Parts: sequence; structure tokens; C-alpha cells
Amino acid sequence: WKGAALCTDQLLAASGVHRSAGDPATAIDSAVRAYVAAPDAASRATAAVAVALGHLDQGLPADAICWSDAALAVVPGHRDALACRGLAQRSVGRPESALVDLDAAVRISLLGLRDEAAAAVPRRARLARALVLNDLGRRKQGYAELDLAAAPGPAEPSSDDRDLQKIARRVRGEWRLADGDLPGATDDFTAAARLGDRRSLARLLDVATLPADPEVLLTRLIALRVAEQGPEASEVATVLLATPDLPATVHAKALINCGYLAMATGGWPAAAEWVLRAVEAAPADADVATVCGRILANAGRPDDAVPVLLRAVELAGADGRAEAVLGEIYAATGQPDTAATWYERALRLMPCDPAARFGLATTFATLDRDDEAIGLAAQAAVAGNAGAIEWCRSR
Repeated sequence: WKGAALCTDQLLAASGVHRSAGDPATAIDSAVRAYVAAPDAASRATAAVAVALGHLDQGLPADAICWSDAALAVVPGHRDALACRGLAQRSVGRPESALVDLDAAVRISLLGLRDEAAAAVPRRARLARALVLNDLGRRKQGYAELDLAAAPGPAEPSSDDRDLQKIARRVRGEWRLADGDLPGATDDFTAAARLGDRRSLARLLDVATLPADPEVLLTRLIALRVAEQGPEASEVATVLLATPDLPATVHAKALINCGYLAMATGGWPAAAEWVLRAVEAAPADADVATVCGRILANAGRPDDAVPVLLRAVELAGADGRAEAVLGEIYAATGQPDTAATWYERALRLMPCDPAARFGLATTFATLDRDDEAIGLAAQAAVAGNAGAIEWCRSR
């Protein structure tokens, strides 16, 4: 049972990371595997909610309702499940039914209890209830709920909690702007931009002067880079990197984005020196290590990439991506047994990732494990992996 609990926790952590990264399909795959492996009702309900949230991200509210119901079947009154089902009900145009679920999700606070009890109410429930109240023409009540949804969270929030907080800030900013409160709207858009919300950054640029805040500047840098506005992005990067006492993660992410900018003109090798500096800037950040390891591998520098990726695996927050890149590196350097081990570790965290499946398939083929190779390649091909499709056609 202890092993099952560890597996479930790892899978749920991986699911959260992939969902935050905008990959709901992989997030759902990991969460379904966690649901199957869950050693108790509480873990099973948490996994079911993770599947439901992935379906919401895919625009499939009916599936989200089914998985929310599965969570509520094993843990009646589960607050996250009620919040998720409420969001799904809102998506299909049933605000009154949504409000019933969301009232239940926050009921401990409505009874006047505070402190630990109030902290147990999920941020998602607060945000969803605010949206539904606004839909029903009850914005004043919605503001009260939105204030709680936008409140600062723990010192080290999960990616999900961080995403919900910035959405709550953005929504409140839009409401305040519509209601004539420009200073309040500016504060909210700034706070959300500090959390990395590019939509709030765009709104902030519409209504105010951009503050000289490192985290806001980082969001601006990323937005310009994604929009392929290289010269403007480089100007922001110069200002940002000249800022004294930059937080480690902000410093590292600025350097990574400089690497991407360099790559636009000089290819992957041009990015390598920037990302090596990024690893030094934030040595304890698993996500930074994973991204930098991938760039170094793509730049043809496996000797630099491997220790960085091993660090990512060791740090809290590893989610299967670093393991998959290690599989690629060892396969490319003629070490198929080691590559297979890393691919298998990656697939335990990303059970249906097509690239990792195809990587393991080709590695098994090198090891003369043809039946396993064909099965994995076929699964990757069905999932749309171009390399796997071509490989299967050539057999």
C-alpha cells in the first residue's frame, strides 16, 4: 500500500504539471493511472477530480461531470469535486444547478466558521462561485467571493493554485474596470502579470504605465518573445538582467528566454551558454533544470545536459519530462539499456506520452525486443506521433 500511495502521489504531481503546461491529454492519462493505483478513497477522489479538470480544459463538461460524480461517490461532499462539477454545470448553461454545487463547496465558510475551516475551501470553488453569482446578476456577492479567491496563498503555491489566483485577479480587474475603478483594476492586472498572466499584462498595457517590477518585466519578455518581437524582447531582457537582486527563478527564466532569443538566429547551440547560466542562477528549481536540460540536449551537448537533467529528477517537482530526455540522450549515444530504463521511468509518470512511447519502442528494437517495440510504436502512432507512424509503415 505504501508503494501504491507513492505511485499515486507521483502521478498526481505529474498530472498537475502537465495541466498547468497546457497539455490536458497527458494530464488526464496520468490522473487516470493515479485513479487506478489509488490506495484509498481520498486518493481516488483526488485523482478523479484531476481527470475532471483535464476534461474541463478540453472543453468536455459532460465528461467532467461524470468524473466529478465518481469523486463524490467515494468521498461525498468532496469540495474540489463539487467545485469542478459546478464549473462544468456553468459551462453547459445551468447556472442555478452550478450554484447548488458551489454553495455546498464553500458552505463551511457560509456557516461563519473561520481559520482552518475557511482555509479548507478550495480557491477554485471561490472563483467559480463568484463567476456564477455574476452570471445570475449578483455581482456584489460575487465580489465578496472573488476577494477570497484572489487572496494570497501559501508561500510555495502549487502550479494550480497559482493559476487560479492569477485568473481571479484578472477577473476582478475586469470587473473593477467595467465598474469604473481604474486604480483597483490596475492593481489586479499588475498582480496577475507578476504571476505570469500575459492576458492581464495586455490589459495593463491598455490602461496604465508598465511598472518596473521584475516579475512583470519577465512576463513582458515572454509575451514579446512568443509574439516573435525579438528586438523589443531583447531590450526588455537587458533592462531585466540589469535589475539588482533579482529573485533566483526570475533571473533563471530571463536567461532561458535570452537563450530562446539567441536560438532564433543561431540555432540551439547559440542558446546553450545562456541556459548554463540559468542553471547556475536557480540550482534548486526543477522546472528550470528540465527546460535547460532539454535545450542542452537539443544543442548537441549531452555531457552538459545529463547532470542538469539528473538534478531535475532529484528535485521535488520532477514529472517525467527530464526522464524522457535522459532516455533520448542515452539512446542517441549508444546506451540502449540505460535509455530503456529512463524511458520506462518517464512512462510511469506520463503513461501515454507518445514521444516517450516511441522512444522506448525504437530502443527495444535496438535490443531485439521486437514484439514490445511494435506494440509501443503502434500505440504512439495511434496517438499521432509522426515518427511512430512512419516507423510502422516501414515495417
